[in-house]
Order: sequence, then structure tokens, then C-alpha cells
Amino acid sequence: MKRNYRKAMQWSIIVVGILVVISLIIDSRHYDVPILKVGDTLPAIELSNLNNEKITLAKSTGKPMLINLWVSWCTPCINELPLLNEAQQFSSGVEIIAINMGETALKIEPFQSRYDLTMPILLDPQLQMKQLFNVSGYPVSIMVTDSGTIQSIIYGEITDFNKLLEDLNKLSES
Repeated sequence: MKRNYRKAMQWSIIVVGILVVISLIIDSRHYDVPILKVGDTLPAIELSNLNNEKITLAKSTGKPMLINLWVSWCTPCINELPLLNEAQQFSSGVEIIAINMGETALKIEPFQSRYDLTMPILLDPQLQMKQLFNVSGYPVSIMVTDSGTIQSIIYGEITDFNKLLEDLNKLSES
């Protein structure tokens, strides 16, 4: 009985070791992508809108941007979408763009209707933004100046509307 237990334990350790090695190999693919941080310039990134039209997030749009990365299964993401949508109406100097990570237009269109979202919604099915910003949780909001410089990265839900408007006004003045 002891012998069978030891043999099973040895095989379990071998299998776990193999799984760890495989996961490290798979995860290592992320490290050839540069991680963007505050002060870096946003590269040109091509994404699609809900009508499957290609949109390029350019480093220099001439207008500052708040880029919000979100997913439909994330409660904090869903909570902040109406807040961001409303902020867009009060902050004409900053373009607010919601980028859905890894989901399809068919999945996202109901959210646009349900929450009456007027801000642009882009799709990132390849998770480019997740890799570029080393995102491990959602939502993430990235403030980019009109010259394309990443001014700040906010991890987690934005809940204070007045603080958001203040930050957007500062961004539009920078």
C-alpha cells in the first residue's frame, strides 16, 4: 500500500512539474512585447469598432484621450461605463474610448444599447492592449496627452465623477 502511494505521489510531482514548465513556456511569449508605462508614447494600434471598421489609435490625434480597457463579465467595468459615458458629455476636450478586451461585437452591442453608450467602443480581440500595458485585471484607464504621451494609468474602477472630470480637465490642459 505504501509503495502504491509513493508511486502515485512521484507521478503527481512529475505531472505538476511538466505543467509548470509548459505554463512558463506559454507565458514567456508575452515578454517580447514592450510594456508601456507613464511617460512612454502610445504606438499606433489598429482596432475595429462595432461596425467592423478599422480605427487606428494614433500616438498623436491632436486631442487627449482616456482609453478604458474593459470586459463584459467584470462588474466594476460595467459600473464605470455609464460614468465614463456621462463624463464624455462634460469634457469635450478629451476623447473617451472604451476598448473591449477579447469579446465580439455580438456580445458587446447589447451593452451599448442597455447603457445608452455614445462614446466610441472598439474591440481588441487579440488583446494587444492587455499585452502592451501588462494588464492582469480590469478595468484599466489610460490617459494620453494630445501628443501621444501616456500621462497616467488607473487600475481599477473609477467611482468619483468629480475627480474624473477634474483629471480630464487637467489632461485637456496639458
